[in-house]
Amino acid sequence: MQGRFEEAIAEYDQAVSLDPQLAMAYGNRGAAYNDLGQLERAIQDHNEAIRLDPQNALTYDNRGLSYGKLGQFGRAIQDWDEAIRLDPTFAMAFNNRGIAYDNLDQIERAIEDYDEAIRLNPQLVLAYLNRASAYIDLDRPEQATADLDKACQLDKAYCLSDNPYDFLPTTVPTPTRR
Repeated sequence: MQGRFEEAIAEYDQAVSLDPQLAMAYGNRGAAYNDLGQLERAIQDHNEAIRLDPQNALTYDNRGLSYGKLGQFGRAIQDWDEAIRLDPTFAMAFNNRGIAYDNLDQIERAIEDYDEAIRLNPQLVLAYLNRASAYIDLDRPEQATADLDKACQLDKAYCLSDNPYDFLPTTVPTPTRR
């Protein structure tokens, strides 16, 4: 997989050399750097993409991911706020901002964002899994179980390969404990 990201970066390097004003090339190269863990380079490219096209919600979302991986959750939240301002239907931005709030122990705010992500995209399995984790943090295992059930209903392969119920208290009935 790493080789594919490196190939993509080489392609985006060429695109940028042909058209230094091509915001999409910077944004996509930044996403590839992010996937390779080269977060500072990713942020540099996202900054340039935003300078060239400040109305692209996806670029703010991707830069937020880089800041989040660096543990800079405040900056990440600012980027997700902007992504959501630009595109109020961007479910994944709500999910990602929820993760940042979760990392800052602002669990109720995280749940609000997961709720909105699910409202916008009821098929977004990650939002159900993240909200389930937040419910566990608040000692609400029944709600967590309901979210895990929904996630497994939406993505059976995930639940067959990894048991998401393992982090629930053993007193909570789950499909593997019923």
